[in-house]
Amino acid sequence: SPSIKYKNNSLSFTYASDSWAAHKRNEYSYQLVGQDDTWSNWGKAQKKEYTNLREGTYIFQVRCRNVYGTISSVATYTFTILPPWYRTWWAYLLYGLVGIGLLTGGSVGYSRFRNRQIRIRNQELEQVVTKRTAEIRTQQQALKTTNEELIKANQRIQEERDEKVKIYLQEA
Repeated sequence: SPSIKYKNNSLSFTYASDSWAAHKRNEYSYQLVGQDDTWSNWGKAQKKEYTNLREGTYIFQVRCRNVYGTISSVATYTFTILPPWYRTWWAYLLYGLVGIGLLTGGSVGYSRFRNRQIRIRNQELEQVVTKRTAEIRTQQQALKTTNEELIKANQRIQEERDEKVKIYLQEA
C-alpha cells in the first residue's frame, strides 16, 4: 500500500462503475475503514473527499448499485498516512531525552542554588557565632575582673573583721 506524507493528508477519491446500462442511475456507497464507522447512504455522487486525516492505515471501500438493484463487489484501496515528524518515534525519543535533560539540568541547577544558599547562611551563622563569642569573652573578662575585685574586697573585709575581733578579744 502506498505511503502518503502527512502534509498530503487530504484526499479525494473519484470512482465509477463498469455497469453502463442506465449508468446515470447508478448509486454508490463508500466507507473509509479507519475513519467511518458504517457505510454511507446510497447516492449518485462519484467523488468523496477526506480532509485532515490522522496518521494510520486506511482502506477506502466503494460499491455500486445499478438500476436493477444489483450491488457490485467492493472495490478497495489501501493506503497509509505517515505521521508528521513531531509524532514519529524518534521525535518522542527526542522529547524524552529533552525532558530528562531538563529535569537533570533543573535538578542540578536547583541543587547548586540550594548549596550556595546554605554556604551563604553558614557564613552568616559563623559571623554571628564569632561576634557572640567575642561578646562572651568580653563579658567573661569583665566578670573575671569583677570577681578579682570582689575577692580583694572580701579579703579586706576579712582582714578588718579579724582585726576587730583581735581588738575585741584584747579588750575583753
